[in-house]
This record gives sequence, structure tokens and C-alpha cells, in this order.
Amino acid sequence: MLVIDDDFEIRLMLSLTFEQAGYSVVTAASGAEGLKAARLARPSVIVLDLMMPIMDGHGFRARQRADPDLVEIPVIVVSAAHDLGQKTQHLDAAAVFTKPFDFNALLEAVARAGQGR
Repeated sequence: MLVIDDDFEIRLMLSLTFEQAGYSVVTAASGAEGLKAARLARPSVIVLDLMMPIMDGHGFRARQRADPDLVEIPVIVVSAAHDLGQKTQHLDAAAVFTKPFDFNALLEAVARAGQGR
């Protein structure tokens, strides 16, 4: 699994939660770092923040979808952005969560998304 979020505390919290649930987790602080990590780790699921410096979640998703080696990896968006429904329609995300979110629901979404890989 790959967690991409510019907030260190959120990355840490998510990675610890997923590791406790049995997932192997790689993290990245920007979309650009996330692309490199995705190419190296080939995660089964990506948890993606939208609002980040350097390359935001929209930029990451556009580049991921253009890469034949990464396009099939499901993405779950986790963001504090307002109007997530409108901002994520074009992303074709497996699930969308607004921060703060329910960890159990996020874990369930990750499990569902990862089943197809």
C-alpha cells in the first residue's frame, strides 16, 4: 500500500493503522514522491491526499493514469478539501473520504479496493 500525504502526522497515523491491520506500507510526502514510490513498490492500493505542494493529488492521478504500469492501481482519496464530490468525479477513485474520517470505513474501502489486484 502507498500513502501519499504532505502532512507527516497523517502519514504516520495512516501507516501505523494500516500496518496494524497487516498491510505493508510505503509513504510519500507529495505526488512527485508518490509516483517514484509507486513505480518502485507497485502497491495494491494508493491512499491519496489532494492538497499537497510540488504535485497535488490531481497531478499525481493524471500521471498515474497515463502510466501503463500504474494505471490499474486503485486510488482512495482522503482529503480535507471542500466539495469533494465535485473535485473527485474525474479521478475515478475507488472511494473518497473527507478528513476527519472513520478509520474502520477506510480500512474496509482499502480491503475492497485491494481485492481486485
